[in-house]
Amino acid sequence: MIEKEIIEIANDRIRIEIGEQNNKLSREIDRIKSEMAARGMFHSSVMITRVSDLCIETVKNRAQLIWQTLFRFITTTGISYSEELSEELKSLVANNLPEKLGDLRGHINNTAKLARSPNLEVKLDHGLDRARNQALAKVGTEIDLFVHSLRKKAAANNKNESSPMVFNIYSPVGSIQTGDNSIANITQNIDTEVREQIRKALEEISLTLNQSELEITFPREELIEVVQETKDELQKEKPNITRLRSLLTTVGTSIQVVSSLKPAYETLKQTLTYFGISLP
Repeated sequence: MIEKEIIEIANDRIRIEIGEQNNKLSREIDRIKSEMAARGMFHSSVMITRVSDLCIETVKNRAQLIWQTLFRFITTTGISYSEELSEELKSLVANNLPEKLGDLRGHINNTAKLARSPNLEVKLDHGLDRARNQALAKVGTEIDLFVHSLRKKAAANNKNESSPMVFNIYSPVGSIQTGDNSIANITQNIDTEVREQIRKALEEISLTLNQSELEITFPREELIEVVQETKDELQKEKPNITRLRSLLTTVGTSIQVVSSLKPAYETLKQTLTYFGISLP
């Protein structure tokens, strides 16, 4: 059973994080609408699809954001295994990602009305439902793994056994304390999906930076070199996490004001949370 006070504090932080996410989402949707209006496609299905895809991606990111925040809070304060823990954690994540998803559905429905297409509106709503279910299922597997590791620790303690434990950390945490006088030895590995997301974002950034018409205020060639160094490090079988964190932070802070690189920046920002890095 998780302490009620910890849940309340975690929920407060989650609401703040979601609020910030919503503000950025609204700005990106406004940018899409302005772009489509300039191209004479304001009432087209293309704009609606782009807004819908953005909201669907936001659902996936939000589920991970909720779990990462909750995970950080419960591991910082300490948590023990219990049979109901897995379902309790899944319920907390689901409660912060309610089925209604009023803010995201509102963006989709308001945009769909511009095309006066109720059938498309229903279709996009179903797409949001599927994204939520998939996101909760994915987070659920991480919760099951975490609880399983706690159960093994509890079983070892009951047998008075002293054996090393290995945790694969997929969220931005420093360490997990496993007992009195324990030592936390952490090896941070990059999840395959996260690695691929970073790789795609770096490819997009590289292609954009090589466009001669791109107007930027920072030294283009220097950033291109940093991006290439980051790609090279990422491709290694065992990347230097410390160096990779530094390179990715440099790339992220450099491109955050470049509008044409906004999608790549948001991808980097989300994946960097796995390394404990928070970009503005």
